[in-house]
Amino acid sequence: MSEPVRLVTPTGSEQPAILQDVSAGGACVRTHQRLRVGDQILLSMYFGLNQRYDIQAKIVYAKGGERGFHARYGMRFVWISDDDRFRLTNFVNERVSASQFGVRTFPASPHQGNIS
Repeated sequence: MSEPVRLVTPTGSEQPAILQDVSAGGACVRTHQRLRVGDQILLSMYFGLNQRYDIQAKIVYAKGGERGFHARYGMRFVWISDDDRFRLTNFVNERVSASQFGVRTFPASPHQGNIS
């Protein structure tokens, strides 16, 4: 993955990041922002229709980078609603399935099958 996301840091500042991996339990991002293991942040992700998430997370590992985004951070979700966990799991499963065929799936819509 390489999706733009936003982080709200422990100081309250909002920072850009690149999402590299996500699951229903956590995520991995690259960012210029310096974070420490143990920091709690808010991760804001938007992947399209009905795919917006604002999730509290805790940094569990940090790995420095050489250029571009300077660090890679792994985080565990501290709290995520059951509905968000279900939607995120389905989104991840659809992306994994689609990547096996080199295509990206479209999210299901309430108008699916209705051609006007």
